[in-house]
Amino acid sequence: MNVSGKIGPDGELSAGRIERAFFSNCHVRAGDDPSRRPVLKDGLLRRCKSDGCWIHGALIQDLTVEDLAGGGRLGTWFRGCIFSNVVLKGRFASTQWQREVSDDAQINRRFDTDAAKRYESIEMALDISNARFNSLTIFQGVPPKLIRRDEATQFLLRPEFREAVRAVSSTLLVVSKMAESEPEGVIFTFGAKSERDQRCAAECLELRQQGLLS
Repeated sequence: MNVSGKIGPDGELSAGRIERAFFSNCHVRAGDDPSRRPVLKDGLLRRCKSDGCWIHGALIQDLTVEDLAGGGRLGTWFRGCIFSNVVLKGRFASTQWQREVSDDAQINRRFDTDAAKRYESIEMALDISNARFNSLTIFQGVPPKLIRRDEATQFLLRPEFREAVRAVSSTLLVVSKMAESEPEGVIFTFGAKSERDQRCAAECLELRQQGLLS
C-alpha cells in the first residue's frame, strides 16, 4: 500500500493498524498557530517504509511504530512535534528530530511556549528503549525526563556538561551543538552496525563513567 498526501492545521487522523505501507511525500503541517496542531493518534504502524515525509508541529499520541525502513534518500523529519505515549520498537532508518517547527524565530518561540505547557500534563512522551537506529539520532525538542530509553545504548547530555564534552570529544560535536537549544539536555544514540558506531558508543560509555553523560 502506498500512502501520500497532506494534513493541515486542525486536521486529525486515527491511524488504526497499518502494515507494510510505503509513506512517500506525506506532509503534516501546523501552520503558524500552535493551538491548531494537527493530530496523529491511536494506531499501530508495523514494518512500513518512509521517504520524503515531513511532520511539522503535530500532536502525535497513543501510537506504536514497529520497524520503519527508509524508502529512499530523504527519510522522515519530525519538526516541533509533541509526543504523548508514543512507542518505537525495532529498527528505524533515516529519522530526524528537531525542535524548530519553522525557519521563523518568532513562530518557533510560540511553539516552544505551547510545547512546554502541553508537556506538563504528559507522563511519557516517547519510549525508545526497544528501538535501534541506523545512524546518529538526536531527539531534540522532547524533554529527556519524558523519554524511556535503554541506558546501555541511548545517552543523555545535560546542559551543564555540554562544554566539557565538547572539549574532550570530537565525536560528540554535533550532539553538543544541537543540545544548545535544549534546556534540559538531549538524548541521543548511535547506529549499531558499523565499527565506527560501536566505537562511538564505547566512547560514550567511558564519558558516562567520567560523569559527563547520563
